[in-house]
Amino acid sequence: MADSNGYELLDSRGGEKLERFGDRLLARPSTLSVWMRRRPDLWRQAAAIHQHQRGWRFPGERVGPWVCSPVPGLRMNLELTDSGQIGLFPEHASYLDECTRWVAEIARQGRKARVLNLFAYTGLATLACAKAGGDVTHVDVAKHCLDWTTANLRLNQREGVRFIRDDAVKYLDRLGKQGQTFDLVIADPPTFSRLDRNHAWTLEEILPDLVRMLVRVAATPGRIILTSHLQQSSPQITANLFRDLAPGASVTVRDLSLPESGTDRILPCGNYNLVELAAAKP
Repeated sequence: MADSNGYELLDSRGGEKLERFGDRLLARPSTLSVWMRRRPDLWRQAAAIHQHQRGWRFPGERVGPWVCSPVPGLRMNLELTDSGQIGLFPEHASYLDECTRWVAEIARQGRKARVLNLFAYTGLATLACAKAGGDVTHVDVAKHCLDWTTANLRLNQREGVRFIRDDAVKYLDRLGKQGQTFDLVIADPPTFSRLDRNHAWTLEEILPDLVRMLVRVAATPGRIILTSHLQQSSPQITANLFRDLAPGASVTVRDLSLPESGTDRILPCGNYNLVELAAAKP
């Protein structure tokens, strides 16, 4: 039985998805949902509907902030934003077990895992790693994301996270030049970032340099998780870059996806590379 305060992808259809976040049903755009809906009765229960370039529409009362548990044991503050986001990308729960297992393994060695979370948004991975006992550095350029994460930490009665407001790529480069390393590095870069009127980048442009910088700050043994939502490029491109720059590392490609509740369908949302770096041989 689904957690009544958790997350479910209930249905999807041509250009839309219907999701349950706790007790709120939301209909939002989904460009990959090109198939037919299977549970038409549920769509009428949506509390809020987001349409591209039109914003949110409310069949009943306006939806205010609320709390959801996207994974067991973690709670997050959610709120409708003008862009259609709500403060959570539920598909990113796909790699949390990998993170927490590694953090727990290092804890069994008698020390805290050093975790670097880049492009960290509202802190789902930060919360999971902090709960597992990690020493987390949380990096995001947007102040409202840092404030949102602070509220999420308070909601979960967690503390000790180091917040850095900076462009994650520039910060990562500085860490590498300083010789700093981390047991776990998580990066969820956007496909496009505009820092100001004169500075912008696309993920395709910076990908080789980004992979090089990630490998540079990863400890051995260590783990790297790099996500991608680029639909036009193969995840094997990133995997090949990691294999070039981290010879001997185990590099696997895994899906970021959402299983649809009560059906056999899966909604693809991207992918991630899991890079496992072995200890250097004596």
